[in-house]
Amino acid sequence: MVSGRRWTWFIWGLGGFCLAVVAAMGAWAALQGPLTVYRVIVNGETTIEDYKRYPFRPLTPSLRPYRFKEAPQPELARVAVAGRGEVDLVDLLEGSSSVSFLVVKDERLLFERYFQGHDRSTLVQTFSVSKSILSFLIGAAIEDGVIGGVDDVVTAYVPELSASGFDKVRIVDLLQMNSGMDYVENDNPFGQHVRFNYTPDLENEILALHVRPVPQHGFTYKSGESALLGLVLKRALKEKTISQYTQGRLWEPLGMEYGGLWSLDAEGGLEKAWCCLSATARDLAKFGALYRDRGMWQGAPILPMRWVADSTINGPFSPDRWWHTGFWNYGYQWWLVNRERGDFMARGKDGQFIYVDPASGVVVVRLGPRLGTYGGNPLTVDDWSAFFQAVAAKAAAL
Repeated sequence: MVSGRRWTWFIWGLGGFCLAVVAAMGAWAALQGPLTVYRVIVNGETTIEDYKRYPFRPLTPSLRPYRFKEAPQPELARVAVAGRGEVDLVDLLEGSSSVSFLVVKDERLLFERYFQGHDRSTLVQTFSVSKSILSFLIGAAIEDGVIGGVDDVVTAYVPELSASGFDKVRIVDLLQMNSGMDYVENDNPFGQHVRFNYTPDLENEILALHVRPVPQHGFTYKSGESALLGLVLKRALKEKTISQYTQGRLWEPLGMEYGGLWSLDAEGGLEKAWCCLSATARDLAKFGALYRDRGMWQGAPILPMRWVADSTINGPFSPDRWWHTGFWNYGYQWWLVNRERGDFMARGKDGQFIYVDPASGVVVVRLGPRLGTYGGNPLTVDDWSAFFQAVAAKAAAL
């Protein structure tokens, strides 16, 4: 009799648990949308190979590819890093799950290594490095007259957001992540940021954004700012897609050796402009070199020098200017590394970096699926910055 009663309670408990799971899944699907939830479950956590899982628009190799002059410098295999002493660079890269690492000085490729089955033709999803490329596209669109200027209000391009408080938000506010929008950047599966990453209807998610009733101005890192910036660009381009504009304004002029792609929310949909451009390390190094050279490429102006200066304002270009936000180390979707040194970088969530040091003429690209560890300790963004600075210092003399 006792065992039978226990069995009954077990059945009831199991049934209750199953009902709770079904109810939770139903609530999740109702909140996020069935296809969004399906993508979360099937695709799991975002990775550098996400470009294989979603619809995309391709970027094709340039008709006139440019290649850095290969000039290997074995001396770069060991560098002196502040607080760590001499570091074996290959050991660091292998131990930190890196998949590619390049060092370019001027027009020479000094160091190039690939790991985990990757090679010079392997695409990697760059995550928030894409934000820096989006910033380039905004600057190009302003130069081309497609967008009026950084002081244009968002609603000049996305009028549907007038009732949501964006009628006083300018493009520059989105670039500096200073709009006061109500967007929370975290990995809560019920949250807004996850929905943006996995939704098949990105434009409507962006159109549901709003500014806080009492805006909290000042820098707060939010991918929603960049997502809205992408929609502004798409509206300004009218019939042309962001991918087409990227092809003509960046891929062709810089002589990209390999193809790339922008991931979309759905077939024929909108580019996920804040996260999801995929490219090779060599072609990303060209993008870094463009900013190192203040918008010039092979003697031709690709982007106004002023745009590069304003994007990386703590550098040697405009040392007298400060951000309205008071947060010195975030520019127009670029991270500013050291105020005195003038170096800066594009940076993705899992350890994707384009580090640029104009003073030494050095660009470093590191790609990987995570920040990684070294010497048994987790690596931080600051650790990687110190490594990049050490590499740039040594490469400067080569």
